[in-house]
Amino acid sequence: PGFLPRRPPGHFALDSSPGLYSRLREISLGKGSLLSAAPGASCCHAVACAALVITRRRRSTRRCAYSPRGEAGAQNDTALSMTDASVWHRFSDPEDWRRAYATVSEFGPVQVEVEGEIPADLIGGTLYRSGPGRFDRGGVRYNHVIDGDGFVYSIHLSSSPTVVGRFVKTAEFVQEEEQDKIMFRSTFGTQPGGADAIRNVFDVRLKNLANTTSVAWGRGKHARLYALFEAGLPHRLSLDRLDTLGVETFDGELRPGTAVSLGLGPWVDQALGFGIQHTAHPHVDIVGRRLVSWWSQILALEGKAAHHSQGVGHDFCLTPSFYIWCENRLSFTGRAEYLLGLKGPAEGLEIEQGAQNRFHLVQRGASHRHQPHAPRKATVVTVETPPWFCIHHSHAEEEELPGGDRRVSVYSAGWKEEGLASGSFLSSWAGEAPDFDVIAPTYYWKTVILVKADGSSAELVAHGLVSGTEACCIDHPHVDPRLEARMLTADGMGSERRACFMSFCNDECLSTPPLGWLRVDLATGETARWEAPRRSGQFAEELVVVPKSCSDGSWLLGILSDVRRGQSCLCILDGDHIAQGPVARVWLPCRPAHGLHGWFLPPDRGVP
Repeated sequence: PGFLPRRPPGHFALDSSPGLYSRLREISLGKGSLLSAAPGASCCHAVACAALVITRRRRSTRRCAYSPRGEAGAQNDTALSMTDASVWHRFSDPEDWRRAYATVSEFGPVQVEVEGEIPADLIGGTLYRSGPGRFDRGGVRYNHVIDGDGFVYSIHLSSSPTVVGRFVKTAEFVQEEEQDKIMFRSTFGTQPGGADAIRNVFDVRLKNLANTTSVAWGRGKHARLYALFEAGLPHRLSLDRLDTLGVETFDGELRPGTAVSLGLGPWVDQALGFGIQHTAHPHVDIVGRRLVSWWSQILALEGKAAHHSQGVGHDFCLTPSFYIWCENRLSFTGRAEYLLGLKGPAEGLEIEQGAQNRFHLVQRGASHRHQPHAPRKATVVTVETPPWFCIHHSHAEEEELPGGDRRVSVYSAGWKEEGLASGSFLSSWAGEAPDFDVIAPTYYWKTVILVKADGSSAELVAHGLVSGTEACCIDHPHVDPRLEARMLTADGMGSERRACFMSFCNDECLSTPPLGWLRVDLATGETARWEAPRRSGQFAEELVVVPKSCSDGSWLLGILSDVRRGQSCLCILDGDHIAQGPVARVWLPCRPAHGLHGWFLPPDRGVP
């Protein structure tokens, strides 16, 4: 089929209508601009396509305090003192949480039982879930849970649902499976040891774990399933049996290999086996019916003296006019240890204490609609915020004001400044399970930015916690896909029924494992939630939000793992009545490890 014509690497979009790759207008980002401003930063080009969501919040006066040892403020501004016994143990047994990260075996296809009735909107659709599934090799435990080998499972919804789970058979996974030992270096420090440790020296290549996100995209016979990884290219899987079909380069658009560049030219990088890393967090422009993605490389030899901060991209969001990245202020202090084979690259990242975050807004203009082949130079505006740490975005909204200025509101999950005191990057996720004695609580944030009509500058209007969630520890916020790529007009059109759904841990400003799910009305700040009993050995994973066909409401699909029962179940909740709990549960034959992200492919195998 007619794939993208060859061109310089860049951002791209997948067009689900004809089921083929669709080239969009390219936006070149020169050196020193967005995400290429530092060692470890992304050298990127961008294209056109985006997604928008509308939201608002009101101010609250509730405050919480946090310290790196896990202390937190309680409700009504009352401090909760920390004792030798970890506070989070009131919510979850630490042994149960440790067992949530056990290696899983492949399963299925097999039909499973249903409790309740699956909504008709979902019948014929398939939920895909991704995450680390193997945490040891040859009797050696991996250094970090995010170094776990990628495992994908699917739940095809019907009166007798069918489930199947498979490891992603990357080239590295197959070799390690045959030898039953760790043979490759990983992002967070898992690497060959013993007599093989000498091979780590100056070997900057990283294992593609394919363990972060599943994305199913396209219509009918053109539907495709990808397993994504933050530091490498996607792997394509078969939709039904989850067989690994190979690395996806999008017809040569992206080059396979560890995403490192020596800055000596693409031919040198290619000769050394260096390639591109594709984001694990693509977003949907549901108006344009496109999946939007981006890629990056690490500039391994560029010195810190030349550029002060690291533009490490993780998630991003979209409005009709902008691509939006939040730059967390990180320094790559472990370059020497990485090159000498002593540490993984992520172990060398440190948070710059007291440094302000930066939002970069890249102008989309009309290129994705009218002139898909005409390259142009990107217009980028940057705004700084008080220090915090951005993890994920639920969405962004855009409103055109009288006079042509644009108000952009970005909604994100992240940590407060006081939660960054350790300075290390995700070190609390090392070992057998994430350690909530040292993990900061994750909150839901709103950042409002005013962009001038001519796009020449922008200023920060507001930055703070979303009204109604000030005491809530949460993660993985999402909105109904129909809210994406909609403009909020001056008369309020497009602002109705704005709700966000997210994993819920507690409402005491504490860092704990997720036990349920939370709904936040973004217009009123009202909240509702459902959660499993405390210390029951049950843990909630990220929600996938699916539109209802007969209203503007949403169905919520979330995995609830039951460590003590040894099984996980898919919980289906009515987003309008989340507090009533699941309307149906689909039980898996086993309990996969606590996962990361997922995707729902609708019954017609079309746009979510």
